[in-house]
Amino acid sequence: MSSARRSPLHEWHSANGAQFIDLYGWQVPNQYAKPEIEYAALRNGAAFSDLWHHSRFRIEGDDSIAYLNELLTVNVASIPMESCASAYMCNERGGIIDLFSVYRDRSYVLLMGNCSARMKAFNWLQQQAARLEKYRVEVADVSSGQGQIAVRGPGALLLVERLCFGQDIGKGTGEVTLATIGTARCLVIGSSYGPVKGFDLIAGSLYVVPIWEKLLEAARATGARAIGHAAHEILRVESGCPSIGMDTDDSTTPIEINDAAKVDFHKNAFVGRRALMHSTSGEMSRLLVPLKFEGPAKVSPEAEILYESIPVGRVTSVTNSPVTRGLVALGYMNSYKAIPGVRVSARGDDGQLYPCEVAREQ
Repeated sequence: MSSARRSPLHEWHSANGAQFIDLYGWQVPNQYAKPEIEYAALRNGAAFSDLWHHSRFRIEGDDSIAYLNELLTVNVASIPMESCASAYMCNERGGIIDLFSVYRDRSYVLLMGNCSARMKAFNWLQQQAARLEKYRVEVADVSSGQGQIAVRGPGALLLVERLCFGQDIGKGTGEVTLATIGTARCLVIGSSYGPVKGFDLIAGSLYVVPIWEKLLEAARATGARAIGHAAHEILRVESGCPSIGMDTDDSTTPIEINDAAKVDFHKNAFVGRRALMHSTSGEMSRLLVPLKFEGPAKVSPEAEILYESIPVGRVTSVTNSPVTRGLVALGYMNSYKAIPGVRVSARGDDGQLYPCEVAREQ
């Protein structure tokens, strides 16, 4: 029997035919039906998924904003009250520790991150609180006390409005509404995953199952469906969205993954700023790029990328895309060659070279 941790919704997932994977110590639904069917709901309709395994940290105290401004790449003070923004937390070298959705409330700040970095990020927050002892803050891991459900797709708004019975829901990314779903008070956060928009629902752990049941009722009226990790992975890779932990490590900077927009260089100081400032002053040695293969290919993560037989990088993520009807991947390449349209090849599991090109994001 797996020792991986489970969501309170595990029994429902099991009863509805979920196939599970172990993901960073969690048993997570990978799929209920074929991934391409769930992917179609995500792209063209409405889909919802259990994100209990993601991390959630609550920062409280009189100095919480000043403390977080020393750690995050955005100016937390500039986030409107009861709104949300995305920010990286980096080490001194500018390497990514985690990527957070940062919700600013009147009395606390909630950081919503990735399960791959949960312990590392929480330990870093605690270490920095001890280092920055001038700030009065409390750092708490509330991941087990709160649940998170993602609702995505073109029909996500209609689905969430059914849940909230006509309550006015913020429609833009980063807009947050405190809504009532059944008997639960729930944060409804406008969000996006690659090109697909939607919402994240955050509520106390006691209310996760009732909210899921309400979602199922609404789904029967709208045609929405529950989906697993596999459909998200297809969308992630074909959209060029890096995974924290899979496509990044402690040495990867936001610049290398083409996400400098989440770094506010106007801030006077935050951990990693000096290294990131230096990295923007000249050509990066490598950049993360999406790759589109020309035909069937047997390629896995860590595969070598070659340009005219010369190694120029490595693959980090691979999936089959219903959009291109072929293999797509993410990988790091020498920045001089990391240009859309450049033709390269990847060394397959069988030793063969499979042609591909640097693609534009979908």
